[in-house]
Amino acid sequence: MKSLRSQLLLILTGFVFVSILTGIYIARHFQEKAKIVSLSDELSLFELSLLKAFKEQENFFNFETHNQAYFESKESVYLTNYHSIYQHLVNQSHELLKANKLDSTSLITLKQVEQELSKFDSLFRLTTLVIRERGFRNYGLEGNMRKAIHELEEIEVLDLVDILMLRRHEKDFILRQDPVYLERHQFIANILRKKIAKNSLIKKQTKDSILSTLNNYTKLFSLLADLEMKIGLKSNTGLKSELNSSINQLSNLLNDLKTAIKNHQTALLIQQNFYVLLFLIAYIVLSIFLSFKVSKQFTQRLRVLSNRINYFVNTNFTSRLHLQPIGGNDEVTILWNNIMKMEQEIVDYLALFKEKVDEKTLELSFKNEKIELQNLELEKKKKESDQKNKDLIDGMKYGWRLQSALLPSTERLNKQLKEGFVFFAPKDIVSGDVYWSHKALKKSGEESLFSVIDCTGHGVPGAFMSILAINAINDAAINKRHREPHHIIQSTNNYVYLTMKYHLNNNDSNLSKDGMDMVICNLNRQQNTLKYAGANRSLILIREAVKEGDLEIGLKKKEYKVTEYNKYLLFEIKPSKNTVGTLSKELSHNFIGKKITVKPNDMIYLTSDGYADQFGGPDNKKFMTKQLKKVFILIHELDSSKQKEVIKQRFQNWKRDNEQIDDVSILGVRV
Repeated sequence: MKSLRSQLLLILTGFVFVSILTGIYIARHFQEKAKIVSLSDELSLFELSLLKAFKEQENFFNFETHNQAYFESKESVYLTNYHSIYQHLVNQSHELLKANKLDSTSLITLKQVEQELSKFDSLFRLTTLVIRERGFRNYGLEGNMRKAIHELEEIEVLDLVDILMLRRHEKDFILRQDPVYLERHQFIANILRKKIAKNSLIKKQTKDSILSTLNNYTKLFSLLADLEMKIGLKSNTGLKSELNSSINQLSNLLNDLKTAIKNHQTALLIQQNFYVLLFLIAYIVLSIFLSFKVSKQFTQRLRVLSNRINYFVNTNFTSRLHLQPIGGNDEVTILWNNIMKMEQEIVDYLALFKEKVDEKTLELSFKNEKIELQNLELEKKKKESDQKNKDLIDGMKYGWRLQSALLPSTERLNKQLKEGFVFFAPKDIVSGDVYWSHKALKKSGEESLFSVIDCTGHGVPGAFMSILAINAINDAAINKRHREPHHIIQSTNNYVYLTMKYHLNNNDSNLSKDGMDMVICNLNRQQNTLKYAGANRSLILIREAVKEGDLEIGLKKKEYKVTEYNKYLLFEIKPSKNTVGTLSKELSHNFIGKKITVKPNDMIYLTSDGYADQFGGPDNKKFMTKQLKKVFILIHELDSSKQKEVIKQRFQNWKRDNEQIDDVSILGVRV
């Protein structure tokens, strides 16, 4: 008879073999599942590249068509970027086709996308060629036309008024793209021809030369008008209209492709999950069968032996079941016979043991050992907890060093704001509030851009959002060079919305979206203008009322609220009621910009909600915005450092021993 060990080993080997097969199959299932899911990631990258291509096309139209340097060098960074992105798009589509992961519907749609992308590229290349042919100022067709009209202007016998009328209708057509200016231009040209023909003081050879120059100019202008209508850049007709139609068609095809791939993925995942479920059911059935086999093979004799032992134990080792020895040479048989011998030995020596064992001593020993183990366990847990707390605090301190590196330094803030301060008090080591500043030089004067951003949450979650917010506003103001505050907010919203992949939520209102409240300003001290846009955060402006016109700030009455304190006026400029980062690109235009007329010595305040929401004081209530406004009125005439010190001291006196409930940021700037 085989030993128990060999029989168990044989069954265990079979069980391990089946388990390995199951593990291999499940691993293969997850590998296939990962390949299926990766299609969505690849398509998202393709869509992102397509959006970049559209953006570079728009940048070319917006910046290069009126850039004399482009027509001089025939080189454009936007065209270079576009061609690079287009080639990447072609490679991406080829990779999707070669991946052999698409169904027939998706393949057909992807090929349509490739065809439409090729059409779009051809139209865009044709448009750039026509724009280059049209030229700008001293280059191309416009350059030749300007040269001809300058020659006419230098002819003294011609009436300068007629020449200026030609120039006026020429510029009106270029600006407005209205054919009526072509007719007026032709009408003035015909009048000028008749005047030249009737002028008896001009020699015939001179007349012919003047008429040749005039006809060359009108011909060039007519060709320029034809190219303008063909391009259709300002009127959204011609090639520009075809480009827009191609963009819409590409967007629709891409949406169809996403839908087809999603349906294909769903079908494949259902099939994969069905096969895995079927395999697991088979595995469970086989496991139950093997367990039953083991139980039947080995436990019957062990159960009888266990009953015998229990009976012996329950009778306080005094009575035994008189069972006959069994035959065999396996482990159970040997155990059976040895138990019988042990029972006899135990009965013989039990009396001796009971006399010598001090039960009380054993009980006390057991209790002492248990207490000692509990103390050791508590000490071990305390050490682990202390180490975890230390690691967490060290990690947050390192996070603060990273976050503070992104914030403007005191020297940079003073240089960019000239006269201002910031009071910044995070609730935890890292902050969900951030402040930002930038200085831009323009012909209209130096512009100071500054902002306060209040991200969702505080501590580590808020800090992650704040880093995303700084990257987004730097991208808008520095990379894209937006100067209008509402454009910066719109761009920041779009950056966060795409980065957080909210566009993949399919407009599901049940899905939470983390965003940020922010206020951003552009101050031009030379022109005494302040441009402002806010997302759920107001702007506070304080000035001294010394003249009747001091109430006028260039806004409609419904756009602000004004409060008078003695001889001072406090203006609260109302924000847009939207959260940055949660709106789609189309809805991001709900952020409204406002242009405010400021005066020297006006004081501007930007805040997050942490200061006003802090509990404290004698009744343990919130500080409230109304009380914060009064603080601003009291301190606004002080210099920046004194204002910051007063705000800090007021906050500490109010909070006292209460826990700080949120991050606090206040930015003050004097005009």
